[in-house]
Amino acid sequence: MLDRAKVMRELSTQTNNLFVDYTDEYKKVLAEWEVIICDPFFLQKIEAYPTYSLSTWQNNLADFFEVLPFSKPYQVVSIDGSQIYPDKHQGTSCFLLNIGTVILQYGRGHGTTFFSSEPFLFAEQETDDELSHSIDAVNGKREEFEFKTGLDICASLLLEHPDLPLLFLFDGSLIFWHLETKDAAIKKYFLEAYCHILQGLYEQNIPIMGYISLPKSKDLVNLVRAHHTQFSPVLTDRTQHFTHTVDTIIARSFLEPGQRSTLFESHVSITGQYPEHLRPWFCYYATEAELVRIEFPQYIAKNEVLFEQSFSIIADQVAKGNGYPISTAEAHMQAVVKGGDRDFFYQAVERYGIQQKQRLIMSQKNMKKRKMSV
Repeated sequence: MLDRAKVMRELSTQTNNLFVDYTDEYKKVLAEWEVIICDPFFLQKIEAYPTYSLSTWQNNLADFFEVLPFSKPYQVVSIDGSQIYPDKHQGTSCFLLNIGTVILQYGRGHGTTFFSSEPFLFAEQETDDELSHSIDAVNGKREEFEFKTGLDICASLLLEHPDLPLLFLFDGSLIFWHLETKDAAIKKYFLEAYCHILQGLYEQNIPIMGYISLPKSKDLVNLVRAHHTQFSPVLTDRTQHFTHTVDTIIARSFLEPGQRSTLFESHVSITGQYPEHLRPWFCYYATEAELVRIEFPQYIAKNEVLFEQSFSIIADQVAKGNGYPISTAEAHMQAVVKGGDRDFFYQAVERYGIQQKQRLIMSQKNMKKRKMSV
């Protein structure tokens, strides 16, 4: 049981650490940003130092573009997922994925609204195979099912309504950062799986965009850091300069609500393993509520009509959701697994075990949680 009085006392002693003013750092970053956006040769300087994996861009670095909500009929698909991890204390290694799906169609009479959630059970036997049981593997499998479900649904919608503009709006990044530090087998398996699905979207010219709320990325900050250190391989250590500044601090200096930045191409190391036409690009977009990051494959970035159409659909979804895409929010509600759902799942597993005359061996820790005594 949490002692709330003690928590309040702890908070009162940590307010200086919780609420730190980084205004001086932000001013220094923005001052250097103003210098580099006026340098007509800065992109050439960046391209001359490819070992730093710095982002490149179209047009001018601080360009902005107005985005109007899509006013014609369209359809949007959003997918989200959650999971129940394997729990040794419950006596079973199985896990559950719950994939939430939302389809919204606008401008066609009454249109179509479709909400669903689909559970997928994985009941592999205990092995030493890390791909089957680790938390990383479960998370990777969930994301694979999110992408695959989106591809299947979008392909079906294209057959039904080939002339109706379509967007697959994904909640999260299309840069698979999480794989960078994973076990080699997990990294290889899921990177190939994700790119295979993205390839399917590419072959059918289905636009996918990743929506990242409250992004913590530092691509723009790294450009400033590179200028600040004159591209020194020693001084560009990310821990030494502008530690607390993120890209949104910079983007807010030139973006007003309803505007997006120019397009940037990511060159972080993991993206070098994507096929070229699938490599991630990104831009920043100012909504009325916050500044967000939107990511998309290169085949969308290079198709001006498809890009502008897809971005306008996002703007309309944000407007309809009062600051956050309504389809993405609804997909999350379909996917979420609550505490009571977990209890139901484990009780159901136990019940089927009894029917099969197989008694699950639960840990004493879990047994004690079920029945506390003094």
